[in-house]
Amino acid sequence: MDLKPLASGSLVAAAAFFGFFLTIIGLAGLFGIWAACVLLPALWHYCPAVLLAAAQGRRTIPTVEIDRLNPLGGWRVTAHFIVFWSFLLMLLYVQPLGESGFGAALNWTAVLATTLVFPASAAVLAVSSNLEDAFKPKAVAALIRILGPAYVGLVVPCALFALAAALAPTHIFPRMGLPALLLSKIIAVWALLATFVAAGVLIRQHRTEFAIPGEVETAAEYAQRLQRREWRNTLNRAYGSIRSGLVAEGYGMLRELSTRHGDSAEIQYWLFENMLEWEDRTHALQVGARLIERHAGDRDFYPALELFTRCRRLDPQFVIAASTNAALADFARSIGRHGLADELGAAGR
Repeated sequence: MDLKPLASGSLVAAAAFFGFFLTIIGLAGLFGIWAACVLLPALWHYCPAVLLAAAQGRRTIPTVEIDRLNPLGGWRVTAHFIVFWSFLLMLLYVQPLGESGFGAALNWTAVLATTLVFPASAAVLAVSSNLEDAFKPKAVAALIRILGPAYVGLVVPCALFALAAALAPTHIFPRMGLPALLLSKIIAVWALLATFVAAGVLIRQHRTEFAIPGEVETAAEYAQRLQRREWRNTLNRAYGSIRSGLVAEGYGMLRELSTRHGDSAEIQYWLFENMLEWEDRTHALQVGARLIERHAGDRDFYPALELFTRCRRLDPQFVIAASTNAALADFARSIGRHGLADELGAAGR
């Protein structure tokens, strides 16, 4: 799992930017209330942006842009933050479940549960753009279940970091004054953003389960796609030559392609699977026979047996070398697959 986005320069710069202005706002009196109505929505709108960037596999986290400072843009994100933060502040300061004893325990349990659920709920909103889904327990639970234990492993440390930052000015560095207040705000903002980035990184690991808009290929995926395109073009040219009667030339192209990639099992299996699309499957079965010989030579009998079974289903007359046939028959019998062993024995006669 690539956690490099957590140390992105854009993320640190955004934390410093918002942390600085939040500190100023806290000291600005009535003017600070108006400024907070502009700055806090901007911070909230930036959070899903960094989540989607991490989920899409972007190499850099986006910077804070002017259009994010529009407090009226992205009302769904603003409403989501207001609801969750209002509920959290009520639990912390009103303490509706009790201030001591069992009630206090329930109250703190609700605080921890809200803190744990909030990033998942925000991730649902960022991925689906549906505010209603973000408040559905079923949708949030489904996302947490897909991400698995790693979700707790990434989100909880960020939440604890934010808590430490909040306590820093009064409990950890009580005599440092304004520097401690500024540092605490920067760390708290970074922890919030890091939570969203961490959720995005996890979603990236499970991207097949999510329909992420505008998903970005990683460098490795892009290289693999280009490679597969090259293989496909070579295979198409080879097929055209073989169908035109230039069999030797067509097979020469395929041998050159395989040699260029070290005759790896990956390229051989790719050729086998894609040559099965040809009208005459005997070409693919020849590749299959070579793969079976290769596996048997490496004493890797399980894939050899599976490939032999598949090839026999494609062509009941499919045969392999007698020595390989005998070795596979002995192995099949040793693992209790007597029917397959008898079939191999009959094919070897």
